[in-house]
Amino acid sequence: MTITQNLNTEDTTLLWPDLLAFGIALACAWFLQWRTTELVWSLWLGSLVIGYLTILGIIASGVYLGLRVLRHPEFPQDKSKPAVVVGSVIALFLLGFFTFHFCAFHAGHAAFLSSFFPLEGLESRDFSDAFTNPFQLWHVAFTRIVPLFGLALAPVVIAERRALLSPWKGAHRIAESIRDTEALDAQSLIQSKVIGKSAGGKHKSPMGNPFMGPYVNVIRMHLLIFAFAALSVVGLENFGVFALVYAVYFFPWRAVFPSRKPAQPGTSP
Repeated sequence: MTITQNLNTEDTTLLWPDLLAFGIALACAWFLQWRTTELVWSLWLGSLVIGYLTILGIIASGVYLGLRVLRHPEFPQDKSKPAVVVGSVIALFLLGFFTFHFCAFHAGHAAFLSSFFPLEGLESRDFSDAFTNPFQLWHVAFTRIVPLFGLALAPVVIAERRALLSPWKGAHRIAESIRDTEALDAQSLIQSKVIGKSAGGKHKSPMGNPFMGPYVNVIRMHLLIFAFAALSVVGLENFGVFALVYAVYFFPWRAVFPSRKPAQPGTSP
């Protein structure tokens, strides 16, 4: 199948937002005459904001799913209050843990970037001091970085819309399945496909490991940062090269080269 055929079979309502994000990113770099320093910090800001919003969405969608379970007719009423307490403790623990871990990672990376791509009025110490203080990191980000590169968040939000919405869609889908389930025991949930079974026979959620998503996107974005840094070191700082690297992140390659899933047993390829 050719690239043209792939594009023709792709739902254009899913394709055009990615192309729009790609265009906005290139426009920002062109009209604002961004060089490597600006591009690197705009990507860092996008990684921090979008990644943390995704984490908040995962936790909030889990709370939503828990509330839907509590409203199920078969949920024991005498277990409601303990369930709320336990659920609240888990949600607060996850919020605290990932806030500290995710923000500390970005503070450390920002301190490293400041040494090679300094911004006027900002020092590495501004970020290293925020390594154990996520509130200070967000203060620096919103008061010093957003005014400079806030426009770059627009294409990142568009490009990462699936990651932002996926937790809510997954939680809603599971909640609807639970609503149609007569009982809340494991066997009933398996039959209604609310949970599945792994190869070892253990129960697993169809949502998999949701907290891996933000970190996978962070790794991809930071690899892009290192690519820009490498181009700067070898003296390849021009718009054409920047556009090529931007295409790695923003261009909808999944639409051009869709992945092929292996055929199920008993079905024709």
